[in-house]
Amino acid sequence: MLYKLRKHLYDCYGSFADKRIKRIEKGRTFIVDTRDNGGIASDGSLYGWFCGILVDVDSEEEVHVTLFGNIPRSSSVDVVFEKFGASPSASNIEFEINKERIPILHELAENIASIVAPGRRYSTPNYKYMCPRTAESLRKLAGYLEGYWK
Repeated sequence: MLYKLRKHLYDCYGSFADKRIKRIEKGRTFIVDTRDNGGIASDGSLYGWFCGILVDVDSEEEVHVTLFGNIPRSSSVDVVFEKFGASPSASNIEFEINKERIPILHELAENIASIVAPGRRYSTPNYKYMCPRTAESLRKLAGYLEGYWK
């Protein structure tokens, strides 16, 4: 049943992206980034340095992930995007995750975190804050999906 995965993610994240939606059969999009922990400006918009992550659930076997905003980039991150079949040159990067692709999602999280690893140099100063948050959000998503699909 399609609504089991939606219910699982609803329980994990506490709401749909549109917080007015409460019925599992009506919602499908989840905000999986950490915007509520200091990522939102006073006018309600996301900070320019923030990387947003949305997940759409259209089936029990696969979810659609969208990264938007200030997406962390490096050559190793772009290689992982290509593994997903996503265009690393796009401003919004979209890809599908299923049970078999969860290890690639972990790899993406680790490569994003490694951009700002101690001793590493990076040209975008806001990566110091954004990369750890983005990596943690992707790890959490991977863990929730692994728990469901195991």
